[in-house]
Amino acid sequence: MLFPLFISCTHDNDFPENNKNDIKIYLVKDGQIERNQTEVELELLKLENLPWVKSSEIDFYDWSSHMFYLNVKKEREKYTGRYFLVKKQDEPLFLGYFLSPYSSSLSYFPSIIAANELFYPSEILEIGGFGGFYKETMDANIQFKDALQAEGLFRAGIRVDLLSVVRKNSTTVDYTFKVENLENDIIFVLDPKKTGTQHFHYFTNGVSFNNGTKYYDSDFQSQAPENGIPKEWFQTLSPNESMVRTVELNGFSSLPKGKTNCRFSFPGQYPKNSNWINQKGRYWLGDYWVKKEMVLH
Repeated sequence: MLFPLFISCTHDNDFPENNKNDIKIYLVKDGQIERNQTEVELELLKLENLPWVKSSEIDFYDWSSHMFYLNVKKEREKYTGRYFLVKKQDEPLFLGYFLSPYSSSLSYFPSIIAANELFYPSEILEIGGFGGFYKETMDANIQFKDALQAEGLFRAGIRVDLLSVVRKNSTTVDYTFKVENLENDIIFVLDPKKTGTQHFHYFTNGVSFNNGTKYYDSDFQSQAPENGIPKEWFQTLSPNESMVRTVELNGFSSLPKGKTNCRFSFPGQYPKNSNWINQKGRYWLGDYWVKKEMVLH
């Protein structure tokens, strides 16, 4: 079996949960994969005898952020440069890599950042890499998605869409996006209407553009929260509820005209002195990347 690099995008609603879970994560024994190798026969890999993540340690998987939520903390820094394999019983689902946060090169496979609580708590494993590089690959892995649904581990999370981008002047745009809760439970999301523009852009670069010959991003002024993120900065989204917001972004030295490729990342956070979950629902974590062709007037 070869691990292909898919390019696609799908999102579905939650499937009913059951009490069965046969998904595990194993460490691959060293010396079997070259660093520049892009295809691997997964069935031939030799694995450590005991799983790194047991099935009983997995609570669920958020498809919108591509994160495993565990009920235990996992140390990952010591595994820098190693590979892991996600399996359902004896069926290999996908191969991954423990990527150093200081690496100057990208992984050829979806990665776990090999650092302890650098971005997220130790019980959360983000499968991807820097900058949403492997989001499309994971979105297209239908075999993995089907396995999660069959095992009752699938959570749809949120859906984000970039609705419009309007040029205000030669250096500034207004961009409008929509965030929708796809789950049957409450989700809390960061709200730029409550954070203010400068604080919101501390967590995301906003929109950027690429017309095929030139990349356009902004040199905006952001502001870090002084004492952590307050709970008042979050919007509550009930099941199937959505939030539409328009945000100003300045600092562009120039802007393209006409059709252009837009890129936007919606950021997930949780409040200071808090956890990612409370009695009412959970705070959405991760980065939701949107790439879309739009017309900029």
